[in-house]
Amino acid sequence: MYRNACSAMLFAALGLLVSCTGDDESATDPINLPDTVVGRCVDFPADSPDTVEAFPYTECDVAHSHEIFAVITNPAREYPGFEALEEYAQVECLAAFDDYVGISAFDSTLFYSWIVPSLGSWNSTEKDRQVVCVAGSGDGRDLIGSVKGTRI
Repeated sequence: MYRNACSAMLFAALGLLVSCTGDDESATDPINLPDTVVGRCVDFPADSPDTVEAFPYTECDVAHSHEIFAVITNPAREYPGFEALEEYAQVECLAAFDDYVGISAFDSTLFYSWIVPSLGSWNSTEKDRQVVCVAGSGDGRDLIGSVKGTRI
């Protein structure tokens, strides 16, 4: 399971837990988090529950809610706690945003957010340490196309 701190615009400050499974990488299957790649577009419905069983992705040329712009491995050996992971993700994702989008997050019409591992995911046999950074539209509208290098 993964915890997500999403924009208030889209998720009204929900802490979204995301459990990611699946091996087949077709557009209707969930992402297997260890296989998460930068540039993949995902579509979380606005009414996503606090706990979901999939991290749904789609092709970037169709309407979607977010795009993965960075996947960062947290170097901590022991679970640092949700608040510490949130702080780490905020700093690391902010730093990666400019490189991917081509403009500072402070000047962009996009917002950025992140998905961090839960305690269970961290301590699982896979020992997940990935922070997944995502960008979405600042006005809550769907994205169409990649945000990479758009400077929006």
